[in-house]
Amino acid sequence: MQFYRMEEPNQEPNSTSPISKDDTLLNPSQEAQINAIIESAPFPIAVYVGKEMRVVRANQAVIEVWGKGPDVIGKTYKELLPELEGTGIYQSLDQVYETGVPFNIRNSRIKLTIYGALKEFYFNYSFTPLFDDTGKVYGVMNTAADVTDLNIAKHHAEFSEINFRKMILQAPVAMSLLRGPKFVIDLVNEAMLDIWGKKMSQVAGKPVFEALPDVKEQGLEEVMEAVYNTGEPFVANETPVKLIRHGKEDTVYQNFVYQAYRDPYGAILGVLAISVDVSEQVRARKELEKAYEQIQLSKTAAQLGTFDLDLEKGTMEWDERCRELFGIAHHNTVTYEQDFVKGLHPEDKTRILAIIEELLTGKKPDGNYDVEYRTVGQLDQQIRWVRAKGKVYYENNKPKRFIDYHLKNFRWDHYQLESRCRKSFWFYRG
Repeated sequence: MQFYRMEEPNQEPNSTSPISKDDTLLNPSQEAQINAIIESAPFPIAVYVGKEMRVVRANQAVIEVWGKGPDVIGKTYKELLPELEGTGIYQSLDQVYETGVPFNIRNSRIKLTIYGALKEFYFNYSFTPLFDDTGKVYGVMNTAADVTDLNIAKHHAEFSEINFRKMILQAPVAMSLLRGPKFVIDLVNEAMLDIWGKKMSQVAGKPVFEALPDVKEQGLEEVMEAVYNTGEPFVANETPVKLIRHGKEDTVYQNFVYQAYRDPYGAILGVLAISVDVSEQVRARKELEKAYEQIQLSKTAAQLGTFDLDLEKGTMEWDERCRELFGIAHHNTVTYEQDFVKGLHPEDKTRILAIIEELLTGKKPDGNYDVEYRTVGQLDQQIRWVRAKGKVYYENNKPKRFIDYHLKNFRWDHYQLESRCRKSFWFYRG
């Protein structure tokens, strides 16, 4: 690699010629050694001399970064990189040459024209002054590191973080981001604040168990610590949590997930809490279960039997009492034809099936069913009088479900008892 120096004032402005040995401070061996070091360096290095910053050294790495081809020696910095006009880089280079003070910058975004195409890069680079034996600056050494990939990755991570935080704030479910081993509330959305019964100013930046002291000793601390220490998520459904909400104690039922929150390298930074308030559903179900229990008690007390015919699936379910009223001893699946129709008394069968046919064909739009009939036990052949009251439920004008309750008709039992008494009376009188 050759050395160049600026020509004397009476020479052509853009001409160059080799610098004489007298102009350098290095002997040929030292010069060769420096050249070898620069050329073999894996990062870009270039040396510029004179006020015009003419290139006298440039290794392969910097030639590739510039993207202007191999013919760079002897050209000025501005000639090689005109696209840097207006970026302030020329001024920084001139200032180093004039003052002798080095210049360093990191993660600088620079656009370079690479073989005709303008591309964006990020560099850490420095301009280092070179002094002659009199202490005067005669040139500048430029070293650089291409950190484009790192910056792109950083920007992607920052963009992902921004989107992640937006997602938390805009999520339709309750979410909060708790950082560090003390679970400091870093971010929380309105849905979670509503569950907590708190305002943002009351909880932001505080450890969660300090902001919500009422949730202590309910097992949540141990769960969060386990997630933070192991990275294993925790999922729970319909978990009751006692909270002081808006000044009043309340029990909130939640489906929630605690998930480890990690940095791009996998290190755990905190816990992401996701919660769905299912209090209304749980309370409604509990009320329904309570009502069902009461119905079951009422059914037992009144000796009601349940008849449930699913017309879409073609299945039928009877409880024990309904089976008793039809004189059925088996516990197999019951069917409409084999158990209901065959269990009807021959004198009542036509009438009852006609009424049901009207219900199933929509001739009785209200779907109400209230009849009395006799059954004949399949095993004991005993005749039982029953009353059935229920309803056919329609969907899109099509019958979907036929549900009724069967009750033993004690009025007919009384009538039969009375008949037997009359017969006995006339028998003994006669």
